[in-house]
Amino acid sequence: SRTVPSIATLAPDSRKTRVPLPIAPRSSRSNASLETTSASAPDELSAEDPELLWGQLLSWHESGYLVALSCGRHGLSSEVYQSVGLNDNHAYSLLQLRSVGSLWLMQIRNPWGGSGRASEWRGDWSDHSALWTAEMRRELEVYSEASEDGIFWMSFDDFLRYFGAVSVCMLNSAWHEYRVPLATNELVAAPWTASAFEVTVAAPTWVALEILQASDRQFDEATAYAYIAIGVLVAKRRGRGLYTVVGSVSPLARRSRTMDVLLDDPSAEYVVLPMAPDLSGQTKLTLALSSAHPVVIREAETNANVARRVVADLVARRGSPADYGEGMTLWTYVFGAMFFILVINGPRGKSIDIAVDASASTNMLSLRAGSMNSSDTLG
Repeated sequence: SRTVPSIATLAPDSRKTRVPLPIAPRSSRSNASLETTSASAPDELSAEDPELLWGQLLSWHESGYLVALSCGRHGLSSEVYQSVGLNDNHAYSLLQLRSVGSLWLMQIRNPWGGSGRASEWRGDWSDHSALWTAEMRRELEVYSEASEDGIFWMSFDDFLRYFGAVSVCMLNSAWHEYRVPLATNELVAAPWTASAFEVTVAAPTWVALEILQASDRQFDEATAYAYIAIGVLVAKRRGRGLYTVVGSVSPLARRSRTMDVLLDDPSAEYVVLPMAPDLSGQTKLTLALSSAHPVVIREAETNANVARRVVADLVARRGSPADYGEGMTLWTYVFGAMFFILVINGPRGKSIDIAVDASASTNMLSLRAGSMNSSDTLG
């Protein structure tokens, strides 16, 4: 029997909302400067599991990656930060991570050194903290006299209290990199960009993908600029018209979204589908792809049928199904900032009518004809 997928999508109106920034890592295997990290709005990672975050920081640090720490959390004023010797909305660098018994400590550097209105942390384990003992100084090799050089120690608990994001620049000269600007569709057209990519590999390889948009720090407060939701889907072609999603990072209104995916089948073709509904069609986007081994990349105009089938596989695998009998099934799935409704009508000679009424929803825009009411007939 012939299956006919239909997809309706809702996405947030980025003109009306800004998403708070939690503790979050963002990765890039490029040789770009830290401008792309310290000025970014990173991907979401909950700080509710501090052991996980500490483990990730250790892994990145031991790998020799550059790690930037963004100081500033919602709900804390600039005056609070100044009172403890920190600068909010400011990037610091990570120098060391050490554990002594149950105590986790971080050595952090302010790139401004000893200058500025607040150059060094003045809380626990700062240069003049009473917590330092001769034993702890030997353990952490802190022998020099305290100086306002911008370098200080801080407990991991205080880091979680005052810092809002983590960015990691995975510098690796042996990796291969590809960067390309993306063309966006207007919001009423599709939830994906006008650019898509076909990738083949000669040998199994890890690939790092990143989709970026212009930083809001390039605009003053008078400019009506807001991030749009961006994400990426990677699918493996497994037959004529059939695709299996092998990697994804959900669309959120962030400066960048990143993902790592293993492309392990040299006989297969993979599709990289950037997701970025854009009301104006004017947002400047970039896709960066880095790989451990050489890959063949072909850029092409997004095939709407291919894109729909990739999204349909995602929703059917991860969504919540409702069976209406005789092979008629409806799935719903929240994918980051997007809400998908997928309907498949299996039996030949049967039809199904679908009507979606989201007119009571707030802060939402429909990606289907721009209307909050949508209807369709599948037969």
